[in-house]
Amino acid sequence: MSKSSTLGATSEFSVLLIPFDLAQEMTRSSIEKGDLQAFARVIPYRRDTTIQGRVPGGTPNRLERNPRATRLLAASLKPGEWLGGLAVILSVNPSTGECSDLPAGFEDTIDLTSGLPNPTGERHAPRAITYEWSVSSDTGAEGLVVLRITGKSAGLDIDEGRCLPSRYEAELANHIWVPSPNDGSVGEIPFTGLRICWEQTPRFSETGMEAFAGVALERLRGLYLAGDTRLSPYFYNSEGRIGSVRRRLRCLHELLARRAYTDWGRSYVEEDLARDPDAPGAWCPRFAGIVEESGDEAVLLAETEAQLAADMADLLNSEIPIRPVELVDLDTERHRAAVYEATVRFAPLSADATPAALTRS
Repeated sequence: MSKSSTLGATSEFSVLLIPFDLAQEMTRSSIEKGDLQAFARVIPYRRDTTIQGRVPGGTPNRLERNPRATRLLAASLKPGEWLGGLAVILSVNPSTGECSDLPAGFEDTIDLTSGLPNPTGERHAPRAITYEWSVSSDTGAEGLVVLRITGKSAGLDIDEGRCLPSRYEAELANHIWVPSPNDGSVGEIPFTGLRICWEQTPRFSETGMEAFAGVALERLRGLYLAGDTRLSPYFYNSEGRIGSVRRRLRCLHELLARRAYTDWGRSYVEEDLARDPDAPGAWCPRFAGIVEESGDEAVLLAETEAQLAADMADLLNSEIPIRPVELVDLDTERHRAAVYEATVRFAPLSADATPAALTRS
């Protein structure tokens, strides 16, 4: 690679290099097309199809983590995924695939070194502490990112799949208000989030919760600075609602490819699949439910867990029972098994309904 800022041969073009070592600065450089062979993996840059990131191919675990590149390209990564090695940001023609100079000043439009902003709100109650960050976008989504610290009693934890002791727990989530795609009314997406950390405690106290809240906030700051993509649905998605729709639809397509092979399996989500994520007011529900009948699986969608559970219960109680299998969060890609119970009750028989063998003559 040439460090010259002046392009020589026409096969050279200007790119931005992002080293994995945070002590090294990002630099503008000129490289030749042949140099890109060492950067086999291509990652789109948000919605801009003319800019892409490239990193070395192979197993990321064998490479040094690159927090800045991970954070820059987080909108195109799965939650928990990270990038490793030296990253190259370049400009391409989406029609021909030809590379060209990265637009001048591109590096001035991104900030990959600042940490988590200070909370815009803070609330303290005897059994809960919350830190809030205001979020908004030009697509119409407004609301809060919330870090909620609570005290939890000992018991079975569904996410962990085991019993946990009495503890303080910190969970991150979005409270977003969005226009309804049907009548334009505004609705709130309920609190369903990402566990940041937890700490065992023999007994609850306000002092203990305050101390844990400080630990949880620092833990969140570290994850943010490291570009942890599990935070993508909350902080990194600067494109707001449109970016969320794109990510959810991508996860939905992947889920259908793995689990729903029949026309029936896709029949419940045909309208959602046909939506244009770039259209004004575009939306995609957050939760997917997998159901099964006679060995075939199908996918349902709902905005809340409660609504999805109700829809799955209706299918289970239909003339041809359709069994609920699991829930998938399209934001975090977390899977949870569907648990259902049958209720049996007894009512008096009328005289006409009493079996003849039990009727005295």
